Amino acid sequence: SGGSTAAPSQTTDARALLQENLCLGCHAIDGAGPPLGPNFDDIGGARTAEQIRKGILDPSADAAPGFDAMIGVMPATFGQSLSAAQLEAIVTFLAARK
Repeated sequence: SGGSTAAPSQTTDARALLQENLCLGCHAIDGAGPPLGPNFDDIGGARTAEQIRKGILDPSADAAPGFDAMIGVMPATFGQSLSAAQLEAIVTFLAARK
């Protein structure tokens, strides 16, 4: 019978992607969650869509203000694990949170 490896998600639902990729293990949203990374509730007011995209693809390049100590903690593999449509769904969702 088949192995237990799950196929990568094809969803472009940003909230589902944030859960599936364990983003919410470090980032708070809707007032709940750990404060290890920048809070997603108002990230669109603090960062541009381009800054959010860059932060996902190259998280060690430019830490959000106050999070310099967390450089190197966020995985730099999302460029490989997310499709272009999934990445843009997350960026659009987060950029709208102001």
